[in-house]
Amino acid sequence: MGRPDKLTPIASERFLQATRAGAPAAVAARWAGFSEASFFRYMAGRTPDHAAFRDEVMKARNELELRLIGVITREAGTKPRWALEILTRRFPMRWGRGGGAADQELSVVRPEDEDELVSLDPAFVETLVPRLLEAERRRRADSSAVIDISGFEERRFQPTTDQDR
Repeated sequence: MGRPDKLTPIASERFLQATRAGAPAAVAARWAGFSEASFFRYMAGRTPDHAAFRDEVMKARNELELRLIGVITREAGTKPRWALEILTRRFPMRWGRGGGAADQELSVVRPEDEDELVSLDPAFVETLVPRLLEAERRRRADSSAVIDISGFEERRFQPTTDQDR
């Protein structure tokens, strides 16, 4: 006869509470009083108790996922970064990196003069976009206000001596 199963109703409920809170399986198992290996054994088990536990774990994980999706979706209504993140994950063919028909629809316009060529530094874009979004938010909050765009002026190198030219 083997040793008694540690999957008691109390241990099961503790594991489910931790899972609903977002804990990974290893942490939830330790909180419940059994090992991660036992958790995987219970999930693969064929007894009615193991099947019931497996169903409850899947339900708890689904509840957590739905709750977190709701949080992110609500944030996407006011934060464009989250909206874009949802688009890239839900519709990767159109919005994902490196792919899709949307990318093929764009035409490339080459500047005739090299001075017209613009190269965007990703760090600059990461700094610029939030500032533009904040300026737009302030503009909408006070539609009569004049937005100061001096912080967005282009700063070009101006040679001061013949040696710099």
